[in-house]
Amino acid sequence: MASLAMYHYCLRRLMANRITIWCGSFCACAITSVLWPALPSYPIQFGIGIAAIIFAAFGYVMTRKAPTFNVRGHLYSEHCATLSFAMSGALAGTLWVASVGYSYLSWQLPEDKIQQDVTLFGQVVAGGCLNSVKSDEELSGDGQKKPVLTLRVSRIDSLKLNASVDMRLYALDPQLCVHTNDKVTFTARIKPAYGNANPVGFSQQRYLTSQHIVATGYIKTNAKQAFTENRISHHHGLRFYLSESLSDLALVNNAWFQALLLGNKQALSNEDWMLIQRTGTAHVFSISGMHLGIIAGAVLLMTRALFLLVVRLFGQRIVLSNTRDANLCLVVLATLLYAYVSGLSLPVVRAFSMLVIGCAMVWSRLATTPSALLVFMLFFCVVLFPLSWLHASFYLSIGAVFIIIFLNWRFQLFQLPWYYSIIVLQVALSIFMVPITLLWFGQASLTGIVANLVLVPLISLLLPIAIALFIIAACCDTLLPSAAGWAMQGMWLLDDAFSQLLRFLRFLSDWPHSAFLVSFEPQVMMALCFALIIAILPTFYGQKRGILLCLFPFIFAISTPYNPTRWYVHVFDAGQGTAIALTRGHRAGIIDTGPVYQGKAPIAESVIPQYLAQINANDVDFVVVSHSDTDHAGGVDALSTWLSQTMTNKALPRAQSGPTQWFSPLNGCTQGEAFEWQGLIVSFHWPQAGNHVNSNNTSCVVSISDGHYRILLPGDIEREAEYALIKTTQLPSANVLIAPHHGSKTSSTQAFITSVSPQYVIYTQGYENRWQFPSKKVYQRYEAFGARQFTTSEFGYIRLEFSSKGIIVEPTRSGSTKRWFMVNKPPRYLQD
Repeated sequence: MASLAMYHYCLRRLMANRITIWCGSFCACAITSVLWPALPSYPIQFGIGIAAIIFAAFGYVMTRKAPTFNVRGHLYSEHCATLSFAMSGALAGTLWVASVGYSYLSWQLPEDKIQQDVTLFGQVVAGGCLNSVKSDEELSGDGQKKPVLTLRVSRIDSLKLNASVDMRLYALDPQLCVHTNDKVTFTARIKPAYGNANPVGFSQQRYLTSQHIVATGYIKTNAKQAFTENRISHHHGLRFYLSESLSDLALVNNAWFQALLLGNKQALSNEDWMLIQRTGTAHVFSISGMHLGIIAGAVLLMTRALFLLVVRLFGQRIVLSNTRDANLCLVVLATLLYAYVSGLSLPVVRAFSMLVIGCAMVWSRLATTPSALLVFMLFFCVVLFPLSWLHASFYLSIGAVFIIIFLNWRFQLFQLPWYYSIIVLQVALSIFMVPITLLWFGQASLTGIVANLVLVPLISLLLPIAIALFIIAACCDTLLPSAAGWAMQGMWLLDDAFSQLLRFLRFLSDWPHSAFLVSFEPQVMMALCFALIIAILPTFYGQKRGILLCLFPFIFAISTPYNPTRWYVHVFDAGQGTAIALTRGHRAGIIDTGPVYQGKAPIAESVIPQYLAQINANDVDFVVVSHSDTDHAGGVDALSTWLSQTMTNKALPRAQSGPTQWFSPLNGCTQGEAFEWQGLIVSFHWPQAGNHVNSNNTSCVVSISDGHYRILLPGDIEREAEYALIKTTQLPSANVLIAPHHGSKTSSTQAFITSVSPQYVIYTQGYENRWQFPSKKVYQRYEAFGARQFTTSEFGYIRLEFSSKGIIVEPTRSGSTKRWFMVNKPPRYLQD
């Protein structure tokens, strides 16, 4: 009997290990889906499901089988079982991703609802405003904030949906204020969820997919209509009233306390966000697992203190049993309340779920290691929150937990003095999180280590105190006015302390190069992470070689530019706007800077700087702004600031070592002018000398040629300027043409097309733009001429490579960088 019991015990332990391996393989395969170019087809999914079952069954049989050895004495059956469970888990993970991926992609907005006025019936689930504070810091032309919200729609016009779907909308009227949980009826214009596709920078498409948002658009209903026609049914919750109470305290740093205590970041200004980015403290002011951990730790300390007090007062007369379980129950309840009042954002819900799972394993008395616990938490996270692994917060959260467990295993931190452990842990976290931060945001803070060493311990101390004082001040105003008064005094003291803390952060932010923009390929960042991990492992044979091997891709990436014998034109996906870069070797030129949307110029602020850093084109020699329209010149200020702060430029040969040269229709862009740059001839063909107008028809018309191939960039000229160019015989032929005026019907005349004779035509335009660029007639003209045509809305960023062998066109959405969630959607009006 004893031997049989031992057998069953060992069998259970082996199966527990196999389940851990299965879950780990499941998660690893699911996470790699962020790099998949496509989802497996339905027949392949069926085969994957069958194979997963077969491998799991085989692994189970090998686990129960008596141990067998191969000729070298290795445990053959155990290895087979381990490999079988790993394969089964990986296949199951693949099947899971394919299932949720197809489920998301299968929902289609009816054709007759796209870009038409429709009535949406739904409930606000995120965004909106809290206590009259508008959301998301988006500015309209007059400087007012525009509310941005996520609406869970149940009906579109008379069409009742089988299941509610999420749509992200912004209001045209800045005065329209709704709150989370409000039920609304709005008139809106919507289109399928779609985003720009560039090789670097924020991926709107990936973000929308991770949030299960199927459509975007804008709300046409204004505040007056919403009030007079009863289009909003308010359902104010506890969070709303707490926000009002916090605002009533009249704190100087109310916006920051709203973010820390209630997860309401909507009142933070652009300057506040810049401060957070430059000091690397975004995780501190965005409620996440760290904050739940602080609350959990505070509750455990309080219950421990209470227990010791009871024991001291009553001695052995009271016996408290199962105090651990009771403590964990209080932790779960406290963190649940905090998660609720913080808005139940995805990182918070995910962290709370992981906490509950960990507590459940403790309650069940399951013996497990920290690494196995991490695997199980990760598994439940992947299953409970499908597609969340496409969002940066997933990797920041999981990465931080993994690093903490790894460092504790390596250095036994919890056996060291607490102050030493905190310093080592914070420094190591700051260093190890750099590759993840660079991978997702293309930016890292050099002052982040110092900022976090000071900020994290202080916030860990002040947050529980602030929450306790705020609860007393908000809830005891009537019952215990004296206690509420003392609590308000305490909040004001914390406010003064926080002002000093912000002054310290601003001091760090003002340091030269406190933050830097750079971007690398995912495989380079993964190699850098492995190098850091290998470096702190216990010494083993071949460790230095392993570190050098992992560092090689990183060293190669930061030191090697594109082939200097070739030249490249990079057409960025700027939505309804134009932004183009010309590079050869380490040097670059920029033609147009992209649009500005509500005070932000994402292409000029992040995409262009990050991409030029990624390809080591570190010197920008010239910038051409074709004309003053905001879809071409919107990023001028942002680009100028970046160049003045972070670039060391050598000048053009004609400029005798001066700064970056700027050209516009009013400055240097004159018909007949040209200069040589890196063996290429940059020529200006329009406007004529003496021009004093900066408009569409006086756009800079630029051509770039190496003597064999030429690309023509005509800005937004229309038929009048096209005819004038033809008449002055200044219009050259070109192999590649950036379509004039985004392909509008007032441009690209037949005479212009014949004169240029392009082989490739690229339209810089936005998805489902309201002008329906490119015009179908224009598209048909180029098609009849035999030119290959590309729209940036369908193909995303397009790289043109010019060499002696020809022209290579590589679009993002159909090239090696294609991802399954970046679906190509050609303009509908061209398909009719």
